[in-house]
Order: sequence, then structure tokens, then C-alpha cells
Amino acid sequence: MTGPCQAESAIPERVLEAVWPLWSHSGQFRMRMMGVSMLPIFREGDELIVEPQPESIRVGDVVVYRRAGRSVVHRVVGMRRSGGEKLLMRKGDRVRSFDPALPLHMILGRVAKKRTISGITDYDSLFWLLANTIIAGISATIGQVYSLYRERLVQLASDPR
Repeated sequence: MTGPCQAESAIPERVLEAVWPLWSHSGQFRMRMMGVSMLPIFREGDELIVEPQPESIRVGDVVVYRRAGRSVVHRVVGMRRSGGEKLLMRKGDRVRSFDPALPLHMILGRVAKKRTISGITDYDSLFWLLANTIIAGISATIGQVYSLYRERLVQLASDPR
């Protein structure tokens, strides 16, 4: 199983945390992709252009959030409410299992564009809005099937026969 994709910022962690409240209201920021859990859409070294607007996130969007002091890049595959708070279900495209549910306010932003040696990909285009929704549905189905498989393995392992 692969680990989470991470994004590396040219800005040190301490500085990012200090300026985030101001930065999140000022527009886009850029990060460099690291890791393999979002292959084949996102590759190591891709430049991600992130928009800090978590309130407009929808299923299919690729988001950046913080986990254990690192920025992580995964796709939103579902949303639900708990206690009046919107929770996002996230998963790497190449990962079998879901990430733990995350409150919307923990999202740093969503990937709006990607810059590679081949050019710029705009994830707000109609093609990518549809493609990302389809990818999210497939990814969520894979996660659900894998969860059922793991539950069945646990049942079989605990069966004394």
C-alpha cells in the first residue's frame, strides 16, 4: 500500500503556519507534488496551484490538508454531516483505503491547476469537473469494496472453525 501524497512548499512550515490566515484570503499559492498515492493524474514534481477556498469544495476535488506537520494531497470522494459540521471523506487515487473523515475547516485549499513540463491543466474546465467526479466515484467504490474485504478477513480470522 502506498502512503499519502505530499506537497512540498518552498515556504518553511513555521512560516506557512504563521502567514496562513492572511494567505488564505489573498489568492492562489503553489506547491510541489511529492509521493505516488495520486498517480497517474498527479506525479512527483508537478507544480500544484492551490486555491484556498474550502467552502466551495465538492466531491471530486483534489484538496490539500495538514497531517502530522505535512501537507497532504488527496481527492474528496464523499461528504457527510456530523453534529452540524461538514466532514470530507478523502482518499488517494492509488490507495485502497479511505483517510479518516476530516472537517471542512481543516482543508488548506483545493488544487485548481497543475503545471508540468507539458503545460498547464485547468481542473475547473468542464472536462476535468466531469472526469474528477467520475474518478471520485470509482475511487469511493474501491475504498468501500476494500473495507468490506478487510471486515470479512477479520471475521474469518476470528472464526474458530
